Amino acid sequence: MKSKFTNEEKQEILDRYISKSESPASIIKSVGISKSTFYKWLSDYRAEQAEAKRKGLTLRNFNLLEAKVKRLEGIIEIIKKANVLSNAPLQQKLYVAEKLSSEYSVHMICDALDIARGTYYNHVLRNKRDNTWYAKRRDELRIQIQEAFDENHQIFGAEKITAVLKNKGIKTSTKMVRELMRDMGLVSIRQISKSLYNDEFRKHKNYLNQEFDPDAPNKVWVSDITYFKCNEKSYYICVIIDLNARKVIGYKVGKKNSTQLIKTTLKQAYESRLPDSSLIFFRSWL
Repeated sequence: MKSKFTNEEKQEILDRYISKSESPASIIKSVGISKSTFYKWLSDYRAEQAEAKRKGLTLRNFNLLEAKVKRLEGIIEIIKKANVLSNAPLQQKLYVAEKLSSEYSVHMICDALDIARGTYYNHVLRNKRDNTWYAKRRDELRIQIQEAFDENHQIFGAEKITAVLKNKGIKTSTKMVRELMRDMGLVSIRQISKSLYNDEFRKHKNYLNQEFDPDAPNKVWVSDITYFKCNEKSYYICVIIDLNARKVIGYKVGKKNSTQLIKTTLKQAYESRLPDSSLIFFRSWL
């Protein structure tokens, strides 16, 4: 029998009863808790609900709570990605903070890593003064690499991209191009497409069978990722469409073509629609 449950786990267990889908006896048996424990949780939950009702949960308060939860979720994500201890040297924290600055707000990063914002800004400004040319050069190379990658239908790897750039009179090394392509999430389609194609068709049947007009919403979703530039900066947009009405049900824009971009888009679409287990989800990206 599990001795400790998180608040989230307790709420999930109570939701099974509150939604009228299961009886207390069934829940108690499947979870492995005592009857008194279950009813204690239920009593606490009802007391919390009564207190919230007494105080009056306004739309403004709800929005504030929602924003607070999202902020805390972001801080937890940062702590997991940073992988540094709270007593780590300041320079190590600053290095990690700068790497995460393209994904999260400075305030959130500083709160998560316990760094004074003034210290962080001084660190960034000092690095910019010391490495202005180098940073500018890398930014220019990113744009040139992205253009060469797209012009060649996302087929070329680091070595061929380097050759293309040299033909244009742009001097760089394969090592630099490979590093920047890795940071940008650019992978040659040919490197992975054949193995992924074989794996997918070994694992999955053709469930859709060319039927592209489902008769109801939340039966078939499709997704894609595309690249665009704005003010000389590169961005990616992931979009999910419900084939029933050809309607966009979720989209996210990011600076990197990453797994995180795809996951957050799918989460947004799922939470807005709450489809059942019969949903078929197709992706056109590899």
